[in-house]
Amino acid sequence: MAERAGVKKSLAQYHFENKEVLWREAVQQVWQQRSDALPRYLDGVAMNMDDTGKPTQMIRDLCQRLLRFTFAHPEWVKMMFQEASTPGPRLDWMVENFLKADFMDGKAMIELA
Repeated sequence: MAERAGVKKSLAQYHFENKEVLWREAVQQVWQQRSDALPRYLDGVAMNMDDTGKPTQMIRDLCQRLLRFTFAHPEWVKMMFQEASTPGPRLDWMVENFLKADFMDGKAMIELA
């Protein structure tokens, strides 16, 4: 892993106690990049209702922007699919630290739709 990152193994071992700590730091880094980028994709979503009083266009805009983000950030999608495919402590940690909040945001959007 250190070689792929272009650093010496001893440097990685100095900064990270073990592979699990390194993994968590990597996940936090990717999630922070996602948190920094996502608002740019969602900026300007109109909170308008259609003629029937439903937020149809807003939901459509939001889904399109989320898809654009997903296509522009394949590293985040890869990490999500890879880690979510295997139940265990890593997935539990991701749920507790990141996915619960995302689930609540997604739930609110689905309820609005």
